[in-house]
Amino acid sequence: MTNYYEALGVGKNASADEIKKAYKKQAIKFHPDKNQGDKTSEEKFKEINEAYDCLKDPQKKAAYDRFGHEAYKRGGMGNAGANGGAGGPHGFGGFDFNSAGGFSDIFDNIFSDFMGGGAGAGAAGGRAKASMRGNDLQYAVDISLEEAFNGLKREVKVRKQSKCKSCDGTGSKSKKKPHTCPTCNGAGKIRVQQGFFAVSQTCHDCHGSGVKVDDPCSDCSGTGVSMESKEIEITIPKGIDNGTTLRVSGEGEAGFNGAPSGDMFIRVNIKPHRIYKRNGNNVFMEAPVDFIKAILGGEIEVPNLDGKDLTVKIPKGTQPGDVLKVRGKGFHLLHSDSRGDLMIQLDLKIPKKVSKKQEEMLRKIEKEGIDSGDEGFFSKIFG
Repeated sequence: MTNYYEALGVGKNASADEIKKAYKKQAIKFHPDKNQGDKTSEEKFKEINEAYDCLKDPQKKAAYDRFGHEAYKRGGMGNAGANGGAGGPHGFGGFDFNSAGGFSDIFDNIFSDFMGGGAGAGAAGGRAKASMRGNDLQYAVDISLEEAFNGLKREVKVRKQSKCKSCDGTGSKSKKKPHTCPTCNGAGKIRVQQGFFAVSQTCHDCHGSGVKVDDPCSDCSGTGVSMESKEIEITIPKGIDNGTTLRVSGEGEAGFNGAPSGDMFIRVNIKPHRIYKRNGNNVFMEAPVDFIKAILGGEIEVPNLDGKDLTVKIPKGTQPGDVLKVRGKGFHLLHSDSRGDLMIQLDLKIPKKVSKKQEEMLRKIEKEGIDSGDEGFFSKIFG
């Protein structure tokens, strides 16, 4: 299904006058009288009329901006006339057979008419009001391994549907709270008798919201929401793992006519590090050690993710590839003082060149012999 704005050739922020002018221009171009026998122009003419029927109405436009064509399924625009038919493209008489509830809702509507309309109306009303909650938002942030280790605060810039400041989200100039729609009694739907069956349609008066505003705010066209750019500070706790999603309650899009806002979900992506690798709460790294220190033992300095150097003892007789464990220097367990370990794999470094004096000393050691546990060890290295 073609995007309504694309169908009219306007942008999403186009004014009502721009939308009207664009419609007239397109209508003249594709009018059937001007393109007799051209099926493509006929379909295009229907398409632009459908688009204009939606975008000229502030509340329908707001629902479309929020849900797109899903607004039909959610009850935002599926009233009679929106598609030139009996109430929307997905079902008989405006009833969406693919929507949540399916046949059970249909039978609820039929039998509630026979039984006085009590239970069905209540269920429909609950669904109508629940559907006006603001959309959840999803964003991703990239952080370094050091930031994941230490935790941080990060500002996220978003452009979202927020509570209208002029009417305080009520949709009313006088800031009065919306009242129950008298046409559907707050159900968001009305029932139409079609022969033996009673079918449900979106209320044409409140467009499925279940509420009405008598004096619509001019800034938000009575919806209670407007677009806003905002910086939201989020706290990323120390020890967070790659791919973790954080929830920021109430920072999603605002709901229509004062309905609750959605939530914001932040996915945290941790960038690879050139030195460290993470496995759970443990941190792995390689550290070079010269062969003399490996034989005699000693100390080396290694950097840690908190920005401080650690002094690590090298035991005598350390072998290539040995792993030293430094307890409690790994990642924090989320929301806990417990920590993983730092695992250091030693990379034995053999000099490519030695001085004559050093060579003489090494030759002397070779002659004296060292019990390395591996016969011919030094001859393999220096032979």
